[in-house]
Amino acid sequence: MNEINTNMVPFPKLNFLASSFSPFGICGFSKVSNAMSRKDNFWNTCSKSNQLVKIDPMEADSALIAAMLIGRGEYSVTVMRKYVDILQNKAPFQHWSRKCIKIGLCGVAPNGLDYSMLALFNTSTITNLFDYVSSHYQKLLRRKAHIHHYTEVQGFEFDHFNECQNIIATVTDHYEEIKKSKTEAIPRLESDVFC
Repeated sequence: MNEINTNMVPFPKLNFLASSFSPFGICGFSKVSNAMSRKDNFWNTCSKSNQLVKIDPMEADSALIAAMLIGRGEYSVTVMRKYVDILQNKAPFQHWSRKCIKIGLCGVAPNGLDYSMLALFNTSTITNLFDYVSSHYQKLLRRKAHIHHYTEVQGFEFDHFNECQNIIATVTDHYEEIKKSKTEAIPRLESDVFC
């Protein structure tokens, strides 16, 4: 778990990860899942239909900050390296985050399958989810729906609701900042500086 935090969170407040898994299946229907190729498995983990939250990590106008691919079963380092190369070329990474892809291998496949893949993405498209949740949160707050459950708790004040809303807005702003950042030209250091 510590490795995930180290590799997937380049900035302290940008620690919201989206996950996807492939193949999705029901116990007893493994023949369908095993018919899928490993490459299809990889593409499914990158598609928005396999995300466990409603986002698209490959959305063109987003910024992918970091990614992790974990293969279980019949995967090799060479195959995973090919997937990393594909992801680096196709995904909307920031200029500084293109190399922020971690891979993991587990030789034991899930029960009934030959292989599976889990992908984790730290992406600016998570702000779509934050906006969606925030809008519903504001509706409930305006109607004062279920607020009495919280305000009756000792030490909880109504201001905590506004504070939570501000935290979500701040995190959204941080992700938007990353998305809007452009490539900065950093002049190379002269070799005589170190002499």
